[in-house]
Amino acid sequence: ANSVSCIFIEGKTGSGRRVLASQICKELGKNTVTVYSEDIENISEFSENLVGLCVMTESVPLVIADAEIKNAVKLINLITDFLPFVFICSSIKDTKISLQNRYLMYFKIGAIDESKRRCIWNYYLDFNESDIKILSSRYRLTAGQIAGVCRNCNLNADMKSLISEIMLLNSENSLSQIIHPMFRIDDLIADEHIITVLNQIVKTAKNLSGFLAKYGFEELFPYGRGLGILFYGASGTGKTMSAYILASELGLDVMKVDLSRIEDKYIGETEKRISEIFEKAEENNCLLFFDEADALFGKRTEVKDSQDKYQNMEAAFLLQKMEDYDGISILATNYQQNLDEAFKRRIQYVVEFSIPDAGERLEMWNRVFPEACPVREDVDLQFLADQFELTGSNIKNIAVNSAFLAAADGREIDMSHILRALQNEFQKSGKRLTGAEMGQYGMV
Repeated sequence: ANSVSCIFIEGKTGSGRRVLASQICKELGKNTVTVYSEDIENISEFSENLVGLCVMTESVPLVIADAEIKNAVKLINLITDFLPFVFICSSIKDTKISLQNRYLMYFKIGAIDESKRRCIWNYYLDFNESDIKILSSRYRLTAGQIAGVCRNCNLNADMKSLISEIMLLNSENSLSQIIHPMFRIDDLIADEHIITVLNQIVKTAKNLSGFLAKYGFEELFPYGRGLGILFYGASGTGKTMSAYILASELGLDVMKVDLSRIEDKYIGETEKRISEIFEKAEENNCLLFFDEADALFGKRTEVKDSQDKYQNMEAAFLLQKMEDYDGISILATNYQQNLDEAFKRRIQYVVEFSIPDAGERLEMWNRVFPEACPVREDVDLQFLADQFELTGSNIKNIAVNSAFLAAADGREIDMSHILRALQNEFQKSGKRLTGAEMGQYGMV
């Protein structure tokens, strides 16, 4: 029969698809010609030229269709029976293609396990066993991705530069950002109740799978066995930092997602983007942190038009993905009352972050200036803590800005610099400080 076999290879970029195709061709005495389907403009003309090239060089087309699949299918259907077989490599899952009089063979290259990742890291790096274990267990990369990370770093690369390269690799999707957290629980200044809950979450996350199996609860959780967590409170009160702390204590990276950007930028494709985010988080073994959660989980009301119905469907879809996810999902919002009961039923922990009291603010002021930062000894941190209800984020911004002001003056940081920076911080939210609020320091 006049037919051309098509060998379809599904797998992530770097999973070894091209290596597999090359090995098959090598066994048959053929070379390969790589084609990227998204770069093809005139498919009819291109197909003729491709056939000629392959016949002259005894090669087989290897069509990379990660960006889209339609051009690849059109090209395969135009290639004549002069070519015995062709390859399509794609990372697009559940691809359905229709070929004309061509026999389709299907291969799927799955993820490599931790032991194989360890062997690959060992091949490229002369690192101690503990560092190799961290790299292989934490980062679920393909063989090609590991090779690329090592290739992009120099021969004297350390763990810090390798992790930075991995973060860069995994932050290509602008909807999410993968962050390697450095905070520990001792770095957080917060109410004792928050510290207790965070410690409990860490303990639960470390022992959840064993606990479910030991007491027979695993049958009640046949799909997702992770933790859903809600952080709520005013901006700057420590929600993001606490998410980073949990990840750091559990040896995970954070995938930070701004739900408001998904909703605004990709209306009509929200479910697709959410699926991609959960898939990416699972592949990279991340703690998922959704910022601005009320953008999608706002209090749902009676459906009055198609837009209301669509937004309800998006929220329901995200809830389902959270339930199915085996890892930790944290949603942060400024307004707990904006989240409906359907959401609250699916979470295990609710943590409220309040404005720090005077004692907590004093500790923040005492910690905020680094040792290398020149601060006058008579700076009245007690006055600042007692007089101004600030969040940790406010205090950090004021400290940095006061250091800039002092450097411009060529002096140590004094109260005038801090109060000027404090005024600027208040003005960002439309507030102005009065002479009474400045107390004995007056207006600056």
